[in-house]
Amino acid sequence: MTRVCSAWALFVSAILAQGPVRLDLSLLSGGASTVSAAPGATITYELRGQLTNSQNQGLALFSIDLAFTGGPLMPADEPAVGPMLNFDRPLGLSNSDAFGGTPSSGTLIQVGGGQNTINNSFASVPIGPVVLGVASPGSPAVLLTGQLVAPMIPGAYTLAASNLFANVIAAGTTGFPVWKVAECQAGTFTELTVVVGGLRSDVAVVSITSPSPVTFAIECGSANAGRVYWTLGSVNGTTPGFSILPVGLPVPLNLDWYTDYTVQSPNSVIMPNSMGQLGAMGTAMMTFELPANLPPGVVGAVLHHAVVLLNPIDFVTNAVAITLIP
Repeated sequence: MTRVCSAWALFVSAILAQGPVRLDLSLLSGGASTVSAAPGATITYELRGQLTNSQNQGLALFSIDLAFTGGPLMPADEPAVGPMLNFDRPLGLSNSDAFGGTPSSGTLIQVGGGQNTINNSFASVPIGPVVLGVASPGSPAVLLTGQLVAPMIPGAYTLAASNLFANVIAAGTTGFPVWKVAECQAGTFTELTVVVGGLRSDVAVVSITSPSPVTFAIECGSANAGRVYWTLGSVNGTTPGFSILPVGLPVPLNLDWYTDYTVQSPNSVIMPNSMGQLGAMGTAMMTFELPANLPPGVVGAVLHHAVVLLNPIDFVTNAVAITLIP
């Protein structure tokens, strides 16, 4: 009897040591929590979930709200494959609109659904079997996927989840007559950061002893197709920058002699296509060609470039840095 009590005490202690079951959530795009995008680009995201302890038989139900600081969200995708099919109608049960959530003032509310833990057999939904082990520790599940549209204005924007409501299939329950469930609390939330740029380079450093051309890709979105672009520069950093008057458009470059040079000498020897016209998709390619035999004193200098669109002056890209090395 003493041995049985001791074993039971160890079992209870092990459960308590794990604490309450929580659901950790991560919003990702291409497996990363930070992605870069051109203005107006469509970005695919996914929500991954993982339970924090194994004293249960997997996720039974979840519901969250999604919000994007870059604008309103369209409903998330309906599940196409298991096990999430069992969380959506008709196998499971979602909210009144759909598994993908209900748009409300630009956010999505009540995204998600639950499994048929009541073993329903008299109504049209839910009618599916229960899938065990969903989002178990060490086996994160893709709970949902969706798409969002990057804003037209460069900057950093976040997609975040909140208001989690979830439960898990209780340990030991067999589904007769129903599957018992237990509370699941909110764990960690990892947001997705979308960096809308418009300008990127193929390299970040250039050697002054053997300089190679740098290729810049200008990506301003199809809405800006055909517009004139103008590339400006600075060797004095990006903060606080300056504003183009009278429109007040902020540019992430500090004014200096290099800014003056890029303003007064567009399409110069070092940037032969710093001014031009965007193509049909709002894109263009630009090169930066550092002259040879520069003095060693320029090593360590950082040249920043940003692109402004003209007629009207209402769009500026992010600043891209090129560092000079020996």
